[in-house]
Amino acid sequence: MRIQQLDLLAYGKFTQRRLDFPVAARDFHVVVGANEAGKSTTRSAILDLLYGIETRSAFDFVHAKADLRLGATLTHAGESLAFVRHKARNRTLFDPHGQPLAESALAGWLGGTDRDFFDQMFGLDHGRLAAGGQSILSAKDDIGQILFQSAAGIGSLGVVREQLAAEADTLWAPRKSAGRAYYVAADALAVADARLKAATVRTKDWVEADAKVRQLEAQRSQLRASLHTLEAQRLTLERVRRVLSPLRQWQDHQAALQALGDVPLLPADAGRLLAEAELALAAAGREQQLHAGQAAQRAAQLAALPADTGLLHFEAEIDTLAERRQQLRQHDRDIQRAQAELAGHWQQVQAALRQLGWPAMTEGNADADIDLAAHLPLLLPLLLPLLPPLPARAALLGWAKRFERLDQARQGACAALRERQADVATLQTQLAAMGAAGPVSLPAALRVALAQARALGDAQAGPARDAAQLARCERALASARAGLGRWSPAPGTLHTLLLPAPAELAGRQQALADSRTACQRLTDKQRDLATEAAAAALAIHQYRQAHHPVSADDLAQARARRDAAWQTIKTGGLALPAAAPGFEQQLAAADQLADQRHDKAREASELQARLDALARLQQQAADTDQRLADRQAVLAAQEADWAALATGLGLAGLPLSELEPWRAARAQWLQADAGLQEAQQALAASQQAVGDAAAQLAAALAGAGVTVEPGARFDTLLWTAGDAVDASLAAATRQA
Repeated sequence: MRIQQLDLLAYGKFTQRRLDFPVAARDFHVVVGANEAGKSTTRSAILDLLYGIETRSAFDFVHAKADLRLGATLTHAGESLAFVRHKARNRTLFDPHGQPLAESALAGWLGGTDRDFFDQMFGLDHGRLAAGGQSILSAKDDIGQILFQSAAGIGSLGVVREQLAAEADTLWAPRKSAGRAYYVAADALAVADARLKAATVRTKDWVEADAKVRQLEAQRSQLRASLHTLEAQRLTLERVRRVLSPLRQWQDHQAALQALGDVPLLPADAGRLLAEAELALAAAGREQQLHAGQAAQRAAQLAALPADTGLLHFEAEIDTLAERRQQLRQHDRDIQRAQAELAGHWQQVQAALRQLGWPAMTEGNADADIDLAAHLPLLLPLLLPLLPPLPARAALLGWAKRFERLDQARQGACAALRERQADVATLQTQLAAMGAAGPVSLPAALRVALAQARALGDAQAGPARDAAQLARCERALASARAGLGRWSPAPGTLHTLLLPAPAELAGRQQALADSRTACQRLTDKQRDLATEAAAAALAIHQYRQAHHPVSADDLAQARARRDAAWQTIKTGGLALPAAAPGFEQQLAAADQLADQRHDKAREASELQARLDALARLQQQAADTDQRLADRQAVLAAQEADWAALATGLGLAGLPLSELEPWRAARAQWLQADAGLQEAQQALAASQQAVGDAAAQLAAALAGAGVTVEPGARFDTLLWTAGDAVDASLAAATRQA
């Protein structure tokens, strides 16, 4: 057997990784990698692939235990086998199309080896080799023996030698011993010879015994025939005994029925209807008595009431006043509350008048202690002329809000103005001191260009720093692009791609996980129910074989056959002499089954209970099958929906479980792309600033009459302008 192809689908740090081992002239493949590259993981993957992924696997640090999957293609003697290994308790082997394979599909390819043997023979690592080197001389353990035998070309030498010595010691030794196989066999042979001699029967004894046995068998046959005859008589008498009492009762009832004559037939539930009617009549009678007493009491009370005919004429007005009373019931408290609110508003008016500086209200027209509602018509004519119009009030409100902001701006502008005035005074003083010596012939544009160029700082360090930042951003973008894996659309698509919301994604993942869990649970339940049903059917079969009970269905079928034979005789389908033997056989069979059911009523009841339990299990199994099919349909629909959504997003084949890591990788790419654009803009801005400053310096130097070479570097222009300004200042100083 050789491994043609190894697929690390979801195992350890690997996802959808394939290792190909093509056939070559020297068919020996070496897998080389740095530390932590996954070499040991690959060796463990081969072991788990061939013998099953362990329950407590340590290679679930990226993928969940339930999602671990391995695949391979094996070849041997011109045959090949492609399969996928899942981590599960059972049904772990599948073909590449997802169809399950038998667990014994790899037995012929593994040559009868087990996991420990394969790991020991083909899974040696550095630690085992070092330990084997230390024990190679003594060959005490398996590793030392394997290495020694591999070097010597002799297989299993130590084990064979020890086994042969032990076997020879147990077989024979010069001295007799009870533990040696030879002496044990010799003693057993002597004992067998003695028993053979003791068990040997002489011919005379055997003939006599044989004659006696034949005589006893003849007697047993006679007794058995007599027993069958007596049993038939007993069954007949027993049947007569059981039928006699019901027959007499039926005859008595027939006689009583004939004595009654023509009697109307009542329905089957006439007794229940009569009892219910009597109860209803009794309840209605009690209610009638109660209502009659209440009616008499109300009539007496009505007769005792005196009638005021004059008041009855005002019935409508009384009803109206009663309704109005309900409406005005809360008016006293409402009036008090309104007066309290009005007093509060009046206090606010007085405070507003004091703030505005308007004349206060006199006691004659606005006393706080008098009724404000009565004087409100007097108050409004006094206040309205004092208030500005509504547009003016709105403008005043806006100006009040803007005042604080404008005042702060005014204060800042005043402080800046004072600073600039001080600077102007200083410069005027300097100019006045310099004016005595005459003007300096230096253009102001050169000073401005030199100041702007010096403000840039190191003109070479800025662009170099921006270029280095651009290179780092490009490397980060390439790394982020690699993190997207094989789902890496165009940059424009990555920018405009609209992924599902995290809440929707979590809902889809939860629904998919719930469906898979439900399918697994229903599958386990289906398997358990099938096992229980098979066990119940086997128990029923064994119970039938042991007790031979008669079920109600068996008895009903026997009676149906008996009745059919009797109906054939009654209808004249067969003549009585011809049909009598068959009818008697059917009758005897039905009676025998009835007797057996009567004699084994407890066994029949137990059998029926077991049959009912089996039927319930079968019903539960059918219901579980339907639920599993429905859940699998839902799961398939969910997976198809996600596949369609992923295809629409341009991420065909992306598993739902990997969308969130891919989203994080895309966010990292977007961040890296934004950083790259910023770095490009910063580099372009720094280069543009240096170029503009160089152009301004060149123009200013040309205007000052300083000759510079065309295409001179920025630092050369800066030095030339600085020398010119320094020379001008020195001349001005000498003149001063």
